[in-house]
Amino acid sequence: MEHFFKINLEAIPRTHRFQARSFFIDEEKKRVVFFSNGSEYYNAAYIIGENGFFKTVDLGRTDTPHYFFGPFVCSNSYVPSLVQIKQKEREEE
Repeated sequence: MEHFFKINLEAIPRTHRFQARSFFIDEEKKRVVFFSNGSEYYNAAYIIGENGFFKTVDLGRTDTPHYFFGPFVCSNSYVPSLVQIKQKEREEE
C-alpha cells in the first residue's frame, strides 16, 4: 500500500485524544482535519500533520445538542476555512 504522508498519533497530547467522527484529508499540505464532538454541547476540529504538527480549533457550542449530523469523509486539495460565518438571527413568531 502506498502512503502519501505519515502522521504520529502518539505525538498528540493525551488531553486532546478524541474519537473522530468525520475527517478531511489535504494531500497537498499533508494534513488531516478531524471533526469531533467532545461533549454533548462542544464541537472541535483537530488539525494533524507531519513532524508533530497539531492544532485544535474550537468550533463553539451548539444550541441543539441532540441534533446529529452523520460522519463525512472527503479527500482533495481544498482546506475548508475555519472562519465563523455570522448567521442571521431567527425571527420570533
